[in-house]
Amino acid sequence: MSLEPLARETHIEAAIARLQADDPIPALLGRAPWRRTYGRLNPRASRYATLVYERAGSEPVRVDLSECGGAGVHRLPPPLGWAELTPCSADTALPTLDQACRFYAIDNIVRYRPGKRCTMRGTLGRAPAYIKVFADDRGAEMAEEAALLRAAAAEGQLGFAVASCLEWNPGLRAIAHEKLEGVSICDALLGAGGAELAAQLGRALATLPNTALRPRQIYDAASQMERSRRYARKLAQAAPDAADAAAALLAALEAAHQAAPDTELRPIHGAPHPQQWLQHDDRLALVDFDRLSLGPVEIDAATFLAELDFEAGDHEQLQQVAAAFLSAYAEGVGGCDPRVLAIYRMHKHLAKAYKVALSLSTAREARAARILLNARTELSGAMQ
Repeated sequence: MSLEPLARETHIEAAIARLQADDPIPALLGRAPWRRTYGRLNPRASRYATLVYERAGSEPVRVDLSECGGAGVHRLPPPLGWAELTPCSADTALPTLDQACRFYAIDNIVRYRPGKRCTMRGTLGRAPAYIKVFADDRGAEMAEEAALLRAAAAEGQLGFAVASCLEWNPGLRAIAHEKLEGVSICDALLGAGGAELAAQLGRALATLPNTALRPRQIYDAASQMERSRRYARKLAQAAPDAADAAAALLAALEAAHQAAPDTELRPIHGAPHPQQWLQHDDRLALVDFDRLSLGPVEIDAATFLAELDFEAGDHEQLQQVAAAFLSAYAEGVGGCDPRVLAIYRMHKHLAKAYKVALSLSTAREARAARILLNARTELSGAMQ
């Protein structure tokens, strides 16, 4: 066995511990409180971690950590190595971002994911808007399908409001949507009337599969397995102690799909977790249709329920919220296959384990392994 990978793992663990105990990067960035909003390990890359720091009034800064120095990088205290600082507007994978920020008079960057996309708040034609800049041209298809969604909503086919797509700008690789009125439902969902709200969400979401929409993207067992294999492979690199558990769950999921094939492919949101919902007075709105697809209805239910599975709070209350949502949603779509639902729900648990494994936590391997082992046990029980 080569000692080099073991030595690197030891170095990365020491670096994570240092970041947790006394992070020197905010001081490097300058005055005012900077906070880390994103952190992802890249254990097989020369840059072993990518971080994002933000503060009010400034654009987010990407920080890439590496073990070796070079031109334009900053020396950090051991064992962190070296840091390369890049304002998000200079992200080479998002070459149009800086221009888009000026074009749309951006006043706030909502969410920046290095090398992938950036969601911002700005204006278009003096109207407030949310703008998303991509690393590719995926927004073109999203704009076309957004128009169809809006038409379905105008005809009363949807039980929730959707934002109008204001434009797809191919030169900027940017899609702009109107700003919807409302606040996040997350606090209310976990509050005293959470079960009643969950039932409303379930009924509203169930209207989408009942439309005649035909999204181009397919989200089925094959595409989900491909994604989960990718997660398991990266998880094993970042958290070797959890690799066997990931492989075992992956094999169990593959066998489960063979035993319980997908139900009919219908229009689904693809990622309708609680953070995607807004409420204004008594009206609901659903945002971020990036994964609008044809797929089994169980996927949307699994996504929502799996998010609740990892919520901290009163277990009994969370169970009531989950049951209320599922009952209303299943009734609205004409029923959910419990085995198919369980399969996709455990895929979401594998995705959660993947994110934990690549997080900046010294407990990440143990946490990831625990999630994977519990998921396999739950899947086994559901397939009986």
